[in-house]
Amino acid sequence: MSLIKEASTIDVDTDKVNQTLELLTNHQQELDTIKAKLESTKRSNYCSTESDAHIMRTANKHIVLGYNV
Repeated sequence: MSLIKEASTIDVDTDKVNQTLELLTNHQQELDTIKAKLESTKRSNYCSTESDAHIMRTANKHIVLGYNV
């Protein structure tokens, strides 16, 4: 008995697959835009809600993404 089903016996919702692929493609484009922005500014961190945030050390030697007030 084969563990792999034949293609004729698999039911696939192609509309759902196409929607998911489109969603993933859009998300990949957003990530590529963020990557290009990071490379152009020579930064290694990104915070989508606070564009001025930087990597900072805390008093107990942890690292957080935030900003000094």
